Amino acid sequence: MGTEDRVDVIISTFNRPTLVQRAVRSVLAQTHQNVSIIVVDDASETDTERVLHEHRNRIDLLMHSQNRGAPAARNTGLERAQSPYVAFLDDDDEYEPTKLERQLELLRSAPPSVIGVDAGSRLVAEGRSATIGASMGSDGRRGLLRHAVRGSMTSTVLYRRSCLEGVTFDENLPAYQEYDFLLRATRGGTILPLNEPLVRVHDHDGPRVTNPEAHLRAMEALRKKHGSEIESDERAIFVWHRKLGRLNLRLGRPREAREHFRVAATSTAAPAWFKTVAAVPACALPTVWTAAVTAARLRDVVTRWRESSGMQR
Repeated sequence: MGTEDRVDVIISTFNRPTLVQRAVRSVLAQTHQNVSIIVVDDASETDTERVLHEHRNRIDLLMHSQNRGAPAARNTGLERAQSPYVAFLDDDDEYEPTKLERQLELLRSAPPSVIGVDAGSRLVAEGRSATIGASMGSDGRRGLLRHAVRGSMTSTVLYRRSCLEGVTFDENLPAYQEYDFLLRATRGGTILPLNEPLVRVHDHDGPRVTNPEAHLRAMEALRKKHGSEIESDERAIFVWHRKLGRLNLRLGRPREAREHFRVAATSTAAPAWFKTVAAVPACALPTVWTAAVTAARLRDVVTRWRESSGMQR
Protein backbone atom coordinates (compact mmCIF):
# COMPACT_ATOMS: atom_id res chain seq x y z
CA MET A 1 0.00 0.00 0.00
CA GLY A 2 1.15 3.54 -0.76
CA THR A 3 1.59 6.36 1.70
CA GLU A 4 -0.71 8.92 0.07
CA ASP A 5 -3.78 7.72 2.00
CA ARG A 6 -2.05 6.42 5.12
CA VAL A 7 -3.53 7.38 8.50
CA ASP A 8 -1.78 7.54 11.85
CA VAL A 9 -4.18 6.80 14.71
CA ILE A 10 -2.92 8.01 18.10
CA ILE A 11 -4.30 6.24 21.18
CA SER A 12 -3.36 7.57 24.61
CA THR A 13 -3.90 5.25 27.56
CA PHE A 14 -3.45 5.08 31.32
CA ASN A 15 -4.27 2.10 33.56
CA ARG A 16 -6.99 0.70 31.27
CA PRO A 17 -5.51 -2.42 29.65
CA THR A 18 -8.79 -4.06 28.66
CA LEU A 19 -10.20 -0.88 27.18
CA VAL A 20 -7.09 0.04 25.19
CA GLN A 21 -7.06 -3.48 23.75
CA ARG A 22 -10.64 -2.96 22.57
CA ALA A 23 -9.73 0.44 21.09
CA VAL A 24 -6.79 -1.04 19.17
CA ARG A 25 -8.92 -3.87 17.81
CA SER A 26 -11.48 -1.34 16.52
CA VAL A 27 -8.72 0.35 14.49
CA LEU A 28 -7.42 -2.97 13.18
CA ALA A 29 -10.98 -3.78 12.03
CA GLN A 30 -11.21 -0.68 9.82
CA THR A 31 -12.30 -1.16 6.22
CA HIS A 32 -9.50 1.29 5.38
CA GLN A 33 -6.46 -0.81 6.23
CA ASN A 34 -3.64 1.61 5.42
CA VAL A 35 -3.27 2.58 9.06
CA SER A 36 -0.42 3.01 11.52
CA ILE A 37 -1.37 2.74 15.19
CA ILE A 38 0.60 4.77 17.75
CA VAL A 39 -0.23 3.85 21.36
CA VAL A 40 1.17 6.16 24.04
CA ASP A 41 1.14 4.70 27.54
CA ASP A 42 1.19 7.49 30.13
CA ALA A 43 3.18 5.55 32.77
CA SER A 44 0.46 3.01 33.58
CA GLU A 45 0.76 0.82 36.64
CA THR A 46 -0.78 -1.98 34.57
CA ASP A 47 1.13 -3.97 31.95
CA THR A 48 -0.01 -2.36 28.71
CA GLU A 49 2.83 -3.97 26.76
CA ARG A 50 1.77 -7.48 27.76
CA VAL A 51 -1.90 -6.83 26.94
CA LEU A 52 -1.04 -5.52 23.47
CA HIS A 53 1.62 -8.14 22.77
CA GLU A 54 -0.55 -9.97 20.22
CA HIS A 55 -0.61 -6.78 18.13
CA ARG A 56 3.10 -5.96 18.53
CA ASN A 57 3.70 -6.08 14.76
CA ARG A 58 0.83 -3.68 14.06
CA ILE A 59 1.39 -0.95 16.63
CA ASP A 60 4.08 1.50 17.70
CA LEU A 61 4.02 1.50 21.51
CA LEU A 62 5.57 4.52 23.25
CA MET A 63 5.99 4.63 27.04
CA HIS A 64 6.12 7.70 29.28
CA SER A 65 8.43 7.24 32.27
CA GLN A 66 6.12 9.33 34.46
CA ASN A 67 2.44 10.24 34.31
CA ARG A 68 1.97 13.53 32.44
CA GLY A 69 -1.71 13.46 31.48
CA ALA A 70 -3.64 12.71 28.29
CA PRO A 71 -2.71 15.99 26.51
CA ALA A 72 1.01 15.19 26.87
CA ALA A 73 0.44 11.62 25.64
CA ARG A 74 -1.36 12.91 22.55
CA ASN A 75 1.49 15.34 21.91
CA THR A 76 3.98 12.48 22.11
CA GLY A 77 1.93 10.66 19.49
CA LEU A 78 1.81 13.75 17.27
CA GLU A 79 5.59 14.02 17.41
CA ARG A 80 5.88 10.42 16.15
CA ALA A 81 3.20 10.74 13.43
CA GLN A 82 4.44 10.86 9.83
CA SER A 83 1.44 9.93 7.68
CA PRO A 84 -0.55 12.43 5.57
CA TYR A 85 -3.58 12.00 7.83
CA VAL A 86 -3.86 11.75 11.60
CA ALA A 87 -6.67 10.86 14.00
CA PHE A 88 -6.98 10.39 17.75
CA LEU A 89 -8.82 7.74 19.74
CA ASP A 90 -9.40 7.78 23.48
CA ASP A 91 -8.66 4.38 25.01
CA ASP A 92 -12.24 3.92 26.22
CA ASP A 93 -13.80 4.68 22.81
CA GLU A 94 -14.09 2.61 19.61
CA TYR A 95 -14.15 3.34 15.91
CA GLU A 96 -16.97 1.90 13.82
CA PRO A 97 -15.48 -0.21 10.97
CA THR A 98 -16.07 2.41 8.23
CA LYS A 99 -14.96 5.45 10.26
CA LEU A 100 -11.70 6.22 8.48
CA GLU A 101 -12.95 5.15 5.05
CA ARG A 102 -15.95 7.51 5.15
CA GLN A 103 -13.89 10.45 6.42
CA LEU A 104 -11.14 9.93 3.86
CA GLU A 105 -13.70 9.91 1.04
CA LEU A 106 -14.70 13.44 2.00
CA LEU A 107 -11.30 14.79 2.95
CA ARG A 108 -9.41 13.62 -0.15
CA SER A 109 -11.89 15.38 -2.44
CA ALA A 110 -12.17 18.53 -0.31
CA PRO A 111 -10.30 21.78 -1.10
CA PRO A 112 -7.06 22.57 0.80
CA SER A 113 -8.95 24.99 3.04
CA VAL A 114 -10.61 21.95 4.67
CA ILE A 115 -8.27 20.63 7.35
CA GLY A 116 -10.38 17.75 8.62
CA VAL A 117 -13.68 15.86 8.82
CA ASP A 118 -15.63 15.53 12.06
CA ALA A 119 -17.90 12.48 12.41
CA GLY A 120 -20.87 11.84 14.64
CA SER A 121 -20.85 9.37 17.52
CA ARG A 122 -22.98 6.93 19.44
CA LEU A 123 -22.95 7.43 23.21
CA VAL A 124 -23.26 4.10 25.01
CA ALA A 125 -24.09 4.02 28.73
CA GLU A 126 -25.74 1.45 30.99
CA GLY A 127 -27.08 -0.63 28.11
CA ARG A 128 -28.58 2.35 26.29
CA SER A 129 -27.28 4.37 23.38
CA ALA A 130 -27.92 7.78 21.85
CA THR A 131 -26.76 9.11 18.50
CA ILE A 132 -24.97 12.46 18.48
CA GLY A 133 -24.12 14.52 15.40
CA ALA A 134 -20.67 15.85 14.54
CA SER A 135 -19.05 17.51 17.57
CA MET A 136 -18.80 20.97 16.00
CA GLY A 137 -22.19 20.94 14.30
CA SER A 138 -22.73 22.93 11.10
CA ASP A 139 -21.49 26.31 12.39
CA GLY A 140 -17.84 25.32 12.41
CA ARG A 141 -15.47 27.71 14.15
CA ARG A 142 -18.22 30.18 14.96
CA GLY A 143 -20.04 27.40 16.82
CA LEU A 144 -16.84 26.52 18.64
CA LEU A 145 -16.38 30.11 19.82
CA ARG A 146 -19.96 30.01 21.08
CA HIS A 147 -19.18 26.80 22.98
CA ALA A 148 -21.72 24.91 20.88
CA VAL A 149 -19.99 21.53 21.00
CA ARG A 150 -21.28 18.05 21.75
CA GLY A 151 -20.10 14.46 21.95
CA SER A 152 -16.44 13.55 21.67
CA MET A 153 -14.11 16.21 20.28
CA THR A 154 -11.05 13.96 20.36
CA SER A 155 -12.03 10.65 18.78
CA THR A 156 -14.27 11.96 16.01
CA VAL A 157 -12.00 14.14 13.82
CA LEU A 158 -9.67 13.05 11.01
CA TYR A 159 -7.08 15.74 10.14
CA ARG A 160 -4.68 16.50 7.36
CA ARG A 161 -1.46 16.26 9.37
CA SER A 162 0.17 19.10 7.43
CA CYS A 163 -2.54 21.44 8.77
CA LEU A 164 -1.56 20.71 12.38
CA GLU A 165 1.97 22.13 12.15
CA GLY A 166 2.58 24.04 15.38
CA VAL A 167 -0.73 22.93 16.92
CA THR A 168 -0.42 20.82 20.07
CA PHE A 169 -2.51 20.07 23.13
CA ASP A 170 -1.97 22.61 25.92
CA GLU A 171 -0.55 20.53 28.79
CA ASN A 172 -1.06 23.38 31.27
CA LEU A 173 -4.82 23.65 30.87
CA PRO A 174 -6.68 21.88 33.73
CA ALA A 175 -9.68 21.15 31.44
CA TYR A 176 -11.01 21.74 27.90
CA GLN A 177 -7.72 20.72 26.25
CA GLU A 178 -9.51 19.11 23.29
CA TYR A 179 -11.71 22.18 22.84
CA ASP A 180 -8.68 24.48 22.87
CA PHE A 181 -6.91 22.22 20.35
CA LEU A 182 -9.85 22.50 17.95
CA LEU A 183 -10.05 26.27 18.37
CA ARG A 184 -6.39 26.67 17.43
CA ALA A 185 -6.49 24.09 14.64
CA THR A 186 -9.47 25.76 12.94
CA ARG A 187 -7.62 29.05 12.68
CA GLY A 188 -5.97 27.48 9.65
CA GLY A 189 -9.08 26.15 7.93
CA THR A 190 -12.47 24.53 8.25
CA ILE A 191 -13.61 21.11 9.44
CA LEU A 192 -16.42 19.40 7.56
CA PRO A 193 -19.23 17.78 9.58
CA LEU A 194 -20.15 14.20 8.77
CA ASN A 195 -23.29 13.40 10.75
CA GLU A 196 -22.89 9.65 10.78
CA PRO A 197 -22.29 7.83 14.11
CA LEU A 198 -18.82 6.47 13.34
CA VAL A 199 -17.40 6.42 16.89
CA ARG A 200 -18.71 4.56 19.92
CA VAL A 201 -18.20 6.67 23.03
CA HIS A 202 -18.52 4.55 26.16
CA ASP A 203 -19.66 6.32 29.31
CA HIS A 204 -18.57 3.30 31.35
CA ASP A 205 -18.49 5.16 34.67
CA GLY A 206 -21.99 6.59 34.35
CA PRO A 207 -22.46 10.33 34.96
CA ARG A 208 -19.10 12.06 34.98
CA VAL A 209 -17.96 13.99 38.04
CA THR A 210 -16.73 17.42 37.00
CA ASN A 211 -14.43 19.75 38.87
CA PRO A 212 -15.91 23.28 38.72
CA GLU A 213 -12.69 24.84 40.03
CA ALA A 214 -10.63 23.27 37.24
CA HIS A 215 -13.25 24.22 34.67
CA LEU A 216 -13.30 27.82 35.91
CA ARG A 217 -9.50 28.12 35.70
CA ALA A 218 -9.54 26.60 32.22
CA MET A 219 -12.29 28.94 31.01
CA GLU A 220 -10.39 31.97 32.30
CA ALA A 221 -7.21 30.79 30.55
CA LEU A 222 -9.10 30.20 27.31
CA ARG A 223 -10.56 33.71 27.46
CA LYS A 224 -7.02 35.08 27.54
CA LYS A 225 -6.07 32.95 24.53
CA HIS A 226 -9.12 33.58 22.40
CA GLY A 227 -10.56 36.71 24.00
CA SER A 228 -10.52 39.00 20.97
CA GLU A 229 -12.62 36.57 18.92
CA ILE A 230 -15.00 35.85 21.80
CA GLU A 231 -15.60 39.52 22.59
CA SER A 232 -16.36 40.30 18.93
CA ASP A 233 -19.29 37.85 18.81
CA GLU A 234 -22.45 38.82 20.72
CA ARG A 235 -23.57 35.22 21.18
CA ALA A 236 -20.12 34.17 22.39
CA ILE A 237 -20.05 37.02 24.94
CA PHE A 238 -23.37 35.84 26.37
CA VAL A 239 -22.46 32.13 26.43
CA TRP A 240 -18.98 32.54 27.94
CA HIS A 241 -19.90 34.98 30.69
CA ARG A 242 -23.05 33.04 31.54
CA LYS A 243 -20.96 29.88 31.92
CA LEU A 244 -18.34 31.68 34.01
CA GLY A 245 -21.15 32.96 36.21
CA ARG A 246 -22.64 29.51 36.62
CA LEU A 247 -19.27 28.04 37.59
CA ASN A 248 -18.78 30.75 40.20
CA LEU A 249 -22.25 30.01 41.60
CA ARG A 250 -21.35 26.33 41.92
CA LEU A 251 -18.26 27.38 43.88
CA GLY A 252 -20.28 29.58 46.23
CA ARG A 253 -19.08 32.90 44.79
CA PRO A 254 -22.25 34.90 44.07
CA ARG A 255 -20.47 38.27 43.75
CA GLU A 256 -18.15 37.00 41.03
CA ALA A 257 -21.09 35.22 39.40
CA ARG A 258 -23.09 38.45 39.32
CA GLU A 259 -20.22 40.31 37.64
CA HIS A 260 -20.13 37.77 34.82
CA PHE A 261 -23.92 37.66 34.55
CA ARG A 262 -23.99 41.45 34.20
CA VAL A 263 -21.50 41.27 31.31
CA ALA A 264 -23.53 38.48 29.70
CA ALA A 265 -26.68 40.58 30.06
CA THR A 266 -25.15 43.40 27.97
CA SER A 267 -25.07 41.08 24.95
CA THR A 268 -27.85 41.41 22.43
CA ALA A 269 -28.12 37.60 22.60
CA ALA A 270 -29.24 37.68 26.25
CA PRO A 271 -32.95 36.86 26.73
CA ALA A 272 -35.15 39.13 28.84
CA TRP A 273 -35.43 36.66 31.72
CA PHE A 274 -31.65 36.46 32.01
CA LYS A 275 -31.30 40.24 32.13
CA THR A 276 -33.78 40.29 35.00
CA VAL A 277 -31.77 37.66 36.89
CA ALA A 278 -28.49 39.53 36.31
CA ALA A 279 -29.96 42.63 37.99
CA VAL A 280 -30.74 41.02 41.37
CA PRO A 281 -28.42 41.51 44.39
CA ALA A 282 -25.59 38.99 44.77
CA CYS A 283 -27.04 37.62 48.00
CA ALA A 284 -30.25 36.61 46.23
CA LEU A 285 -28.63 35.36 43.05
CA PRO A 286 -28.27 31.63 43.93
CA THR A 287 -31.97 31.29 44.78
CA VAL A 288 -33.21 33.43 41.89
CA TRP A 289 -30.93 31.66 39.38
CA THR A 290 -32.18 28.21 40.41
CA ALA A 291 -35.80 29.32 40.10
CA ALA A 292 -35.21 31.02 36.74
CA VAL A 293 -33.45 28.00 35.23
CA THR A 294 -36.26 25.70 36.39
CA ALA A 295 -38.85 28.01 34.83
CA ALA A 296 -36.88 28.26 31.58
CA ARG A 297 -36.64 24.46 31.32
CA LEU A 298 -40.38 24.18 31.93
CA ARG A 299 -41.05 26.70 29.16
CA ASP A 300 -38.88 24.65 26.79
CA VAL A 301 -40.77 21.46 27.63
CA VAL A 302 -44.13 23.15 27.04
CA THR A 303 -42.92 24.65 23.75
CA ARG A 304 -41.68 21.29 22.46
CA TRP A 305 -44.93 19.63 23.50
CA ARG A 306 -46.98 22.26 21.67
CA GLU A 307 -44.84 21.91 18.56
CA SER A 308 -45.09 18.11 18.56
CA SER A 309 -48.87 18.16 19.10
CA GLY A 310 -49.50 20.86 16.49
CA MET A 311 -51.02 23.27 19.03
CA GLN A 312 -50.82 27.02 18.59
CA ARG A 313 -49.99 29.52 21.30
